[in-house]
Amino acid sequence: MANETLVDYGHSDLPNYVPPTVLAVKCTDDVIRIPLADPATGALPVAIVSGGGGGGGGGGDASAANQTSQIALETSMDASLTTIKNKDFSTAAKQDTGNASLASLDGRVTSLDAKIPALLMGRLPAILPDLPLTEKGMLSVGNGVQKFRENWTQYAVGDAPNPAGWATTWTNQGTGFVRRRGDSQGATYMCLSLCPLQQNSEVTLESVANFRFPIRHAAAYSMSQRVAGIEAEVGFIGVNNTTLVSEYISPKADVAIATAAGATSLTTFTTSTPHGLVGGDRVNIVGVVDPRFNFQHELVTILTPTTFTTVSTPGNGVNSTGGTVKSNDPFDSAKNATSWFHNGTSATSSSSNWIMQRRNGSAFRVVGFATNTTAATANAVPFSDSIAPSLKNEQLISEEEISFITSVPDATSAPTSAKFTTLISEDDRRNKLRFRIKSAHGLTVPVARITAIAKTGTTTATVTTDVAHGLAATDYVQIYGVADITNFPALTAQTLVSSIVSPTQFTVVIGTASTSSSAGGAVWKVNGAVLAPGVIPQSIQSISRTGNVLTAIGNTTWATPVVGETMHIYGCNATSMGLYDGAYRVLRVSTTTLDLESVGADFGSIACGGSVIRRSELRIHETSAIEYARLIAEFAGANGNPDAQKSVPMNVTAGTLTTCSTVSSVTSNNTGIPLLVADVASAALTTTTTTTAITPTSGSAYTVEIAVTAVAGTTPTLDVGIEESDDSGTNWYRVYDFLRITATGAYRSPVLKLRGNRVRYVQTVAGSGASFTRVVNRLQSSAPTPMLVQSIDRTAALLNTTGNATAALLSEGCTSFNFICRCTAQTGAATVDLQGSEDGTNWYTITGATLTSINGTVRSAVTNVQAKFVRGFVTTQGSSITLAELTIKGVE
Repeated sequence: MANETLVDYGHSDLPNYVPPTVLAVKCTDDVIRIPLADPATGALPVAIVSGGGGGGGGGGDASAANQTSQIALETSMDASLTTIKNKDFSTAAKQDTGNASLASLDGRVTSLDAKIPALLMGRLPAILPDLPLTEKGMLSVGNGVQKFRENWTQYAVGDAPNPAGWATTWTNQGTGFVRRRGDSQGATYMCLSLCPLQQNSEVTLESVANFRFPIRHAAAYSMSQRVAGIEAEVGFIGVNNTTLVSEYISPKADVAIATAAGATSLTTFTTSTPHGLVGGDRVNIVGVVDPRFNFQHELVTILTPTTFTTVSTPGNGVNSTGGTVKSNDPFDSAKNATSWFHNGTSATSSSSNWIMQRRNGSAFRVVGFATNTTAATANAVPFSDSIAPSLKNEQLISEEEISFITSVPDATSAPTSAKFTTLISEDDRRNKLRFRIKSAHGLTVPVARITAIAKTGTTTATVTTDVAHGLAATDYVQIYGVADITNFPALTAQTLVSSIVSPTQFTVVIGTASTSSSAGGAVWKVNGAVLAPGVIPQSIQSISRTGNVLTAIGNTTWATPVVGETMHIYGCNATSMGLYDGAYRVLRVSTTTLDLESVGADFGSIACGGSVIRRSELRIHETSAIEYARLIAEFAGANGNPDAQKSVPMNVTAGTLTTCSTVSSVTSNNTGIPLLVADVASAALTTTTTTTAITPTSGSAYTVEIAVTAVAGTTPTLDVGIEESDDSGTNWYRVYDFLRITATGAYRSPVLKLRGNRVRYVQTVAGSGASFTRVVNRLQSSAPTPMLVQSIDRTAALLNTTGNATAALLSEGCTSFNFICRCTAQTGAATVDLQGSEDGTNWYTITGATLTSINGTVRSAVTNVQAKFVRGFVTTQGSSITLAELTIKGVE
């Protein structure tokens, strides 16, 4: 560095000394440079008070008074150096005078040297603003800039999160809570517990610490149950870089519903005004007169600006009116977010565990389906909360890609991973960790407790509630927890209300005919045909409390409570209705005895009723984050260096490198020329035949050639389909259909990716006296090839009936589809949709892939589709249509 002085107490070359702009203090082998006064103007650098945040080493030297003292010291030292520069050292006397000045300078340098740590802490951010600092404010020497870890071990059981580290936000809290749980076998977790009595209840837990990408984030978490209407999110939310407040976009406005019409596999909603939705949006439906239409977390397909469909339906021909469409943004309208997202009823299904992302308020996207699970492990030891996560998940977010890694805690099994490279979040934006669990607007919840229920020689009971039930004659209900469970068994299925007697009374059919009465339990109003979430189909018969343990005796063996999780008692009529209702932690389960944690005075057994509900909870067992600086290291000899011995990687040992001129064979991977295998020898085929299972011997791809050398008969046709099996020949799925063969020639498939471990050919012969002499050859190889599938349906009258569908085609791995229809005659056109499904049973329409038939060929194409199965589905029947073929071709 120009114009600096290295202070090593030698004072060399003083006659030629130049006033410094930088003081360089040598400490062993390192040099620390500190700006001093400008020699021309005398201006001093402005001292910056350290923002600190836990950084040590600054002490009082970052205060204003000490900065003033430091500046005075620098000014005095600079004046001494200027004096020394102007001295004449030609005589001994003059040298003595100079030495005195040097001694004074030595003292000042010693004082300054003691203040160097404070100078660095107070002024380094201004001197070198681009250098990364650690979370304690120190200079980051490596590339790990900030680290963060939370496993809640500093909390006592029952503690809420410390506001200094975590911000907790509630909507419709009810009896919801956030508390530290876990007390056995190393289990520690923060439990986010929703109130089972509240709709649209939500809690978020955000870290005060913030991070910038690139970052590595890990989280081990689990959920108590997976039920319809509950969703959870674990990941990052973007914040304003200045205020560090989470940023949100404006949610889409609620829209009134005019009509709702159920069909066999979908429901069509018509709105009073344009709904403003787009394909892929998710909504909640509330307030429809027929509550079976009040769906939760529905993915929509747009038909027109005022109509859309959902895959849920109350049944074909069921219609209703009224209600509201509420946007259900998976990120709760966060402007920037990258998260694991969980909804649905399965802890392990990929359709219930998603990886989702949004950047700068753009439309959210499903990055992929996660392989993780929200299930937990626990022992059944009484009074021991050992709940632990089944998996640990990681996000590695860089400028180029996001990698998601899932591994089993405390195990040696290899992790699974996925990588995505588009719409990566911005690396200059700060983010906070966010954990969130939410219930839907239309969640099925209790509407009232049962104070009395009675029947008089019939199956219809009159139910009296503690508060206005708010039910209508069109509503469906469930009942759980009546004390006399023999005559008033749990209504485990949704049951239509028989009549409304008063605001606190209604009638409903329950159990067998009898004359009986009882009390206890509660009434649930069922929305969207989603049954009461988490309710145990048993009834409390009595309760007692001893030593802060509440014992609930059930009518039968308790089957589902887990030691450590939270149960909610509702409708317990012991002593007075609701006195003992609330959330309790399970301590022990033994046949009909359920012991719950309950602080209070002891009391003996009290006969009663009451329902028991498992609460929906998100458990955060541990989380960590490392913000790091981007670091690229390259070898000078890499990337095809012409010197073979300097190329990387390279390992040269003693010996002679010889020339390899001939390859006589290839490995079992078959990486050489494709291997020809004659699967079917040349022979005449006269009847429809399916070959036996064929076992491929090598390679990961293949091409099939059908050579037809002779054809006989009247209007002969040969249709050949390739099928594969991934369980050695038990179950088969169609891979590729050839175009119809009617003459001699060679017919070839494209290169197909081998997915199974067996192959066979389905050969369908038609025509009078038809005969085909053919041979079927297969070329095995390891040629890189995208996933490709093709199915052809040739049912002549397929398009003449609404609801007809082609066979399901396994299309997983394909994202682009061609949908082609060729007809040889028609009077009236048909409309055919390309549909997708994740399970082969429930289907949805793929937007942009609808065909209207013509007397000829028509084609539709669609991209960015991630369906496990596809099929053609006739939505509007045609008349007098003769179909030649309906082809679906998918490619990766």
